[in-house]
Order: sequence, then C-alpha cells, then structure tokens
Amino acid sequence: MSTVGEARERRRLVAYVVPTSPDDVTPSQKPGGLATHSFPSATVTGAGLETKTLAIDPSVLTDPSERAGFKLEQRGLRPLQPEQMVVELPRRGFDQKRAAAYQARRTTRAFVSSPVPLERFSRFLDCLEQMKQDDWPLPKYLYPSAGSLYPVQTYLHVKTDRVEGLAQATYYYDRSAGSLVQLEAGAQIDGAVHVETNREIYAQAAFSIFLVAKMDAIVPLYGKALANQFCMLEAGYMGQAMMLSASEHEVGLCPIGALDFDAIRDSFHLDPDHVFLHSLVGGLEAPPSQAGSGKTGGVRDLEGDLRTFLRENLPEYMVPSCYVFLEALPLNANNKVDRRALPDPSVNPSGQSNSVEVVKPRTDLEQNLARIVCEVLGLESVGVHNTFFDLGGTSVDLVKIHGRIKKDLDRDIRVVDLFRRPTISSLAEYLQEGDQGQTLERIEAEAERRRQSRMRRRARQMPDGLPGTADA
Repeated sequence: MSTVGEARERRRLVAYVVPTSPDDVTPSQKPGGLATHSFPSATVTGAGLETKTLAIDPSVLTDPSERAGFKLEQRGLRPLQPEQMVVELPRRGFDQKRAAAYQARRTTRAFVSSPVPLERFSRFLDCLEQMKQDDWPLPKYLYPSAGSLYPVQTYLHVKTDRVEGLAQATYYYDRSAGSLVQLEAGAQIDGAVHVETNREIYAQAAFSIFLVAKMDAIVPLYGKALANQFCMLEAGYMGQAMMLSASEHEVGLCPIGALDFDAIRDSFHLDPDHVFLHSLVGGLEAPPSQAGSGKTGGVRDLEGDLRTFLRENLPEYMVPSCYVFLEALPLNANNKVDRRALPDPSVNPSGQSNSVEVVKPRTDLEQNLARIVCEVLGLESVGVHNTFFDLGGTSVDLVKIHGRIKKDLDRDIRVVDLFRRPTISSLAEYLQEGDQGQTLERIEAEAERRRQSRMRRRARQMPDGLPGTADA
C-alpha cells in the first residue's frame, strides 16, 4: 500500500495488488498473510538496519476519531472559573496582514522534486548564523542559549541533485562562517530510520536537518541534568527560528517526532558526548493539488473481496480508497519496491478510468451533506454510499466537514459520529432518526474490543529503554 497525492489534504491510501492467480485469488488465501499497522506506527527497519520498535505507551490514543476529538477539546487552554476576575486586554484583532503571518507559519508534508536554489537554501539557514559584535567578545544570535554557550550544533544530509550546487553528503553547518563543511561524501540515509507515517515525507524531501548537542560545551557549567534541559530548550528555539525563516524564503519544512538516529550516527562523524535532539526535513513545497477519486477496476471480484475482508478486519481509515492491479511490482536497483514508478491510480492498467456509478442524493438533507462534502474535498459530485475515505478524505477533512455541518445545518454532532458513519446515506439517517440503542452499543463495544487488542499487542512487543514517538 502507498499514500498518493502531493497535497496533504488530498492524499489517499492506494493498494497495489499483484494476484498470484488472477482467475481465482481470494483474500481467504492471504499469501504470506496481511501486514497491518496502527497509527502512530513506531517500527523502524530497512536494508542493513537492525529492526527496532520504538516504545509507545499503550494508553496513547490511536483511533483517528478519538485523536481528532481530543485536538478539538484544546485541553492546553486552562478552564476558567466563574468567580475568577478577568482583565480584558486591548486586542488588535486579525487583520489581513496579521492573519497572513499566522497562515504563513505551517508544516509542509509534501515536496516537489525540483532542486532548492542554493541562494534560497543559504538565506533559509542563515537564521542560525552568528553575528560578531565589535563591543562584545561573544557573538549574537537570533535565538537564546543558556549562558550564551550555544552547545547545539546543526548537521544536514542532502540528497543527490536536490539542492543546487551541493553533492549528496552529510554536512556540518558552521554558524560562525555561514558555510557547510562536508563530512561524508555520498552518504545515504535509508528512509526506514523514520517511523512508517514519516517515510513518504522523507522520500519526497530534499534535505534533512539534525540538531545535535555537544554536551562537553555546557555540562561543566550546569551539570548533566540542567544541561539536558537547556539543550532541548535551545533546539526548540532553533526549530522555531527555522520555521519562520522557511516561510520567509519559501522553503518547506517539517519537524520529525521520532527517528532512529543511532542507525545513521556514524555518517556525521560525531564524538561520544554528542547527543541527538531533534530533526526536520525540507524542500520546495508542493503546490495544492487534488487527487482523483474513485475505484480501480479489479480482477473478477477480487477488489470487492479485498475491500470486504479489510473492512471486517481494519478501521475504516486504514482501508485503501482504491485498488490497482499489476502483473508485478516495479523494483529499484536495491530490489525494493520503487514507489515512484507505481502507476497513477486514476487510470488502471487496462487504460480504463477508475470510476463507479454513484447514487445521487435523494433527500434535501442528503443534498446538503453532499454539497458540504464536495466543497471540503474539492469534488464535483459524490455518491451517498461512497465513504469519505473512498473519496480521498482524511481525518483533517472530517474535522472540516464536522465544522461545516455544525455551521450550515445547525446540527451539533461529534467528530466520532463521522468516523462511525462515513457515508452521506448513513450520516443522513443518523441525523434524521438518531442512531442510539443496540447499534451504537455494538459499535462502541467493537471499538473497545479492537482498542484493547491493540494495547495487548503493543504491550507484548514493547522493548525496554527506547524513547517514545510523537506526532510530526
């Protein structure tokens, strides 16, 4: 399976299938078994790398509806008590200029393959450069550091032909001179050092940035415990400076939450006291685009059988939105699947367009829901029995649809209701008649059963002493 689509909002899950016997293969045969993973995945593996699973707390929310609902609660805001005195501060509001500044600061998860101009790349990095002062012995930076020590160093990996004038290699950014020092020419980073959910982002990115603390440059003044805290704070300041600089110089940047740095550490020629803190990947941001929707043609009824089997065993958001049948998977020189060579899912191998007959909205409520879904997903029409995920929707889209339903239809439903009823037909029925009683209890019981099963599976697989993962 592979995620397809340049824009994050339009990305969808596509299954590329190679039947072992095109005439009679069914999912019940399951050659080799079906491999699944739950979000957030934390398994890192690859050619030449030791398989490692980053530990995840079993209590972490992985169900997309629960995660979306949790975000909407904004628990980071402290709840106010009626008896508390509130002092209203003069507010300037969000005019066009201020709103644009907020919108400009964003995380990029899709990149184009064009090389980053060296001038733009340099201007982006110079937010980390030091400025020497005539009246003071220590240099000045755009970000703070404990004791003006600045122990956090910047390392980079650049891919072949992805930054103008730079060869594929690892580099040290010398902030005192604003230059790059090549460390290992031709160095390669296997995408498997990233967790599953970040691998496609890395595959598209032009370069990676690694913030690494030189502990001997701070521990003598603060001790190890405080030095660790101060270095993490400094990495945060540097990350924010780079995010703002990336926006100014039109470079896309994405912070990475989990990474098996030990697998690539030798490529940076580090000392024993160097400690990895944080990573980002970047490149030229992909322009907004819309991926097509619909299904691929299948071999006999194999697609329907696969879809039915997967829906019985996986949450809806993990079921591919379309299926492409191939005689063989394209391989690269390392005998791995060449994802870039996979065919466009909007046209199947026989050359026929991937389209299905849709059932048009039949009631006013279905028409209103269809209008909202079309506007959010950027589609001309939708069928009442197509799931939001089949149409190319993501959990982010469902949150947007939830907001539009609340605003346009004045119906206060939960985000989780959209995940449980992912078609216009089922959602309209729920809004008209409600969906309480045994049906909802059965759904909730099944969801709890799956959640408990995932927690038990993680508990069995969880190793000791490995760091957790975080959303990118």
